[in-house]
Amino acid sequence: MSGTQRNPLLFEQRSNNPLQSGYRPLSLADAWSYNAGVVGDWLAKQRAQSAAMGLWDDAAGTPTKAGVLDVAKHYAGGLVAGTKAPRGVRAPNLPIRAASEDVGQTMDATFKYGLDMGPATMPIGNLAGGVAMDNPAQAARVSALAKKMTGDGGFISRLIVDSKGNVVEGQHRLEALRKLGVTNVPVHKIKDLAADVDHIALEDAVRAAQRMHSDQSTQLIRELLLAVDDAGSAAAVREAFEPPVGYEKAWAAALAKLEGR
Repeated sequence: MSGTQRNPLLFEQRSNNPLQSGYRPLSLADAWSYNAGVVGDWLAKQRAQSAAMGLWDDAAGTPTKAGVLDVAKHYAGGLVAGTKAPRGVRAPNLPIRAASEDVGQTMDATFKYGLDMGPATMPIGNLAGGVAMDNPAQAARVSALAKKMTGDGGFISRLIVDSKGNVVEGQHRLEALRKLGVTNVPVHKIKDLAADVDHIALEDAVRAAQRMHSDQSTQLIRELLLAVDDAGSAAAVREAFEPPVGYEKAWAAALAKLEGR
């Protein structure tokens, strides 16, 4: 509770130190008795210091409420700093390979207006997803996958995630990495350009403004959303970008819808 301390067995000096000259013959019992005394003295000092800080109740021989909260605060700090691996387990440094799923097909199947952002690394705490680990079949699959990752020739296959950290492909891989204590996860990011946009209303506005094939309207909206992503806002796009030739009415209608007009 009181911060980092020196090792009492290395630094504390006592008058009856059997490890110093003049104390012969040296026995294991002597050393044990001396070390026990050093530790006892050190613990007494720590209790006194904690009691002075209001963290320890000498009469009860237990931590105070403030002491319990202090311990909880320090433990919570450790959790924030990084996901804890199981005790005695070191997070493995494993080779990284591309996602086992086809990124293009996954993007097209999941997002109508997706943008491939490429490989990246994300803190595991920023990822949302996984499987029901209280299900024995799922838990067994995760354990088998974690064992395979750390076995001969093992590796981590990138998870496919969206730009907000939602796992699109790799739910079992995510749980296996959690189990192994991995804190930074290799991913392949896909951005949903229409995540904060009512793309159905946008498509309706385009069709109402100008007659065109559905593939053409989809492409026009994609180009507009890419421009917004690049410029930062629909207003900035209006200032910096020229509408596609022949599709001026549809472009203007889509821009107005994005601007809330």
